[in-house]
Amino acid sequence: MKAKWIKTIGKTKIVYFVLTQLYDFIALNRKIIAAMDCGDRCPCNPRKDYSQRIVLVLISAFVVNYATSTYFSENLKNYFIGNKAYGDYLFFFGQIGFQFIAFKILKQKNFYNYAGHVGFVSFLGAALLLIFHFGLQFIHSLGIDVEMLNALCYGIVFSFMFYEHSRRLSIEKMTPWLSLTWFMYRLIIYPFAFKI
Repeated sequence: MKAKWIKTIGKTKIVYFVLTQLYDFIALNRKIIAAMDCGDRCPCNPRKDYSQRIVLVLISAFVVNYATSTYFSENLKNYFIGNKAYGDYLFFFGQIGFQFIAFKILKQKNFYNYAGHVGFVSFLGAALLLIFHFGLQFIHSLGIDVEMLNALCYGIVFSFMFYEHSRRLSIEKMTPWLSLTWFMYRLIIYPFAFKI
């Protein structure tokens, strides 16, 4: 009886449509969102849906741009020279383009999944960066100098992303050389984002 109003709201067209789209988004990207090697225990693979994969990549790009521009312009402002408004969109999509070229050169298969992993690894790194940002802001409000921690936290995020990218390559049974090209791209773009 108490939950009757929830059922009623859930049946309205707009709410039903939103919930259906959210379900499809999670279901069709589940192998990316929860990447794990479960062997023969979960052989079911979601069908390919390029629109839902593009949405995943675009959401990742938005979160990455917000998180990195916030962190770099406030926590590493003495070194950051990138464009706060849209700079990391260029770096984000540049990474996917760079990895696409490497993917083809290394003769790998299933860029559909790999592009999702590249985008989502950046999303995870951005989320962690935001957590560090708010934590460092709190510590700074207590009168503690966090200048050294700013760079250290970013180093932790970078290391986590490299590890997570490599782990996902192993699950997808793709060449570990893609981790090297991922790392190389980061080295290439840093002079355009930071003072050296």
